[in-house]
Amino acid sequence: SYTGSIAAAAAANPCASYSWGVAEDYTLYVYEGTNPGNTYTLTAVANDTTMGEVFYIDGPYEAGDSAFVWAFPNAGYRFVNWTEGSTVVSTDNPYEFVMTGNRSLVANFEADSTASLDSLTIIIAVNDATMGTVTPAPGVHHYGEGDVYTVTATPNSGYFFAGWVYTLDMGFYVYTDTLIGMPASVTDTVTEDYLGMTIGLTALFTSDSVPVVNPDSIIVTLAVNDPTMGTINPAPGTYYYTENDSIHVIATPNTGYQFVGWHVEAYFYGENIDTIIYTDENTLDESFEDMGGFVMTLTALFASDTTGPQPNMYTVTVTANNATMGSVSGGGVYNEGATVTLTATPNDGFTFVGWLINGDTITDNPYSFTITSNVTAMAIFASGSNGIEDADMANVNIYSADSRIVVRGAEGRDITVYDLNGRTVSSQMNAAGTTEFRMAHTGVYLVKVGNAAAQRVLVVR
Repeated sequence: SYTGSIAAAAAANPCASYSWGVAEDYTLYVYEGTNPGNTYTLTAVANDTTMGEVFYIDGPYEAGDSAFVWAFPNAGYRFVNWTEGSTVVSTDNPYEFVMTGNRSLVANFEADSTASLDSLTIIIAVNDATMGTVTPAPGVHHYGEGDVYTVTATPNSGYFFAGWVYTLDMGFYVYTDTLIGMPASVTDTVTEDYLGMTIGLTALFTSDSVPVVNPDSIIVTLAVNDPTMGTINPAPGTYYYTENDSIHVIATPNTGYQFVGWHVEAYFYGENIDTIIYTDENTLDESFEDMGGFVMTLTALFASDTTGPQPNMYTVTVTANNATMGSVSGGGVYNEGATVTLTATPNDGFTFVGWLINGDTITDNPYSFTITSNVTAMAIFASGSNGIEDADMANVNIYSADSRIVVRGAEGRDITVYDLNGRTVSSQMNAAGTTEFRMAHTGVYLVKVGNAAAQRVLVVR
């Protein structure tokens, strides 16, 4: 390195030219051996300077350096995308990337028909109009300074409100957040700071009654195991609380029935709780201090009013490895000794592989059993449709050897290996007499030959 005046520093490195508009001492570091041919430059311009401008650092950059460009639209215009030549390379703003060569980018702007400099623009939408509605109706709405606006989401029958997708477009920067677990009605007052900006509010509806965690709220779903046996106050439904709140729930049995306890399903920062509390205390009080992000389903349990001992009750939790591939049924709370039937229904284009139940693999579908303890069951679905092939497995042998899965006797059949999440690990169409699959990891795999039931194989590397 060289320390001294700017003029002396420039003279010490004749390979490059320098110009400065100041006359004070600097420290200039000159790295020997640097090849100017391995450095890259960056340029960025606006498609129309009346619509906006760009900010960037032109370099030079070495291969692997990070660079970014930022587009700033003028009032009445909006940023569209970045292009290089005729290719759209990004819609991000700012756009960050790794330099692997010289870059020449164009920020494209266009007139913003929704913008209004003297009002706040709110664009209201829903993720699925069949699941629910919003008020005001979806579309573009304008509010002046001092106006109070309210947006309310209402789920249709059989669906649930999950939260909002919130965007704030400040022209030069767009902030986006998904607000799960927030109230279904949003009210605010327009201040001067928001004039000329655009807010997007998209209501999120879902067919899944289990809410998603939000770190700033406590979500409690109240339910009863059988509404003909009793009631609860507050009424069944999903409620949102803050850390300063508390809950008070009363369970009241109907005539001929009795309250026997609570079924608690909860999630709190990675910890899952699923338990039944047998008690005759039908009043529950809970404080939510320091419990932000807590999600709970609380079910009041009622039973027939008899003088004899009540049966134990167990929970069956049923899920699918991928809800887009199929659906499941049979979950719930059951008396000890009851018959439980689990059913997996694959969607079009997918197939049922098997059940993973308390660590065991079962291929029956539907699958019925007598319950004697809590059960966790996952249906494994995978890509591929159900055919009509009747694979005779009597002569097929499936086993593991070292890090391999070996299949013998499946000549001419299709063989597929799945992991326990239903993902295809490997496959062989029209297999030979002996087919081997080398697995990269130790684990349990499901091997399916033709349309026969999948078999579980443990591979140890």
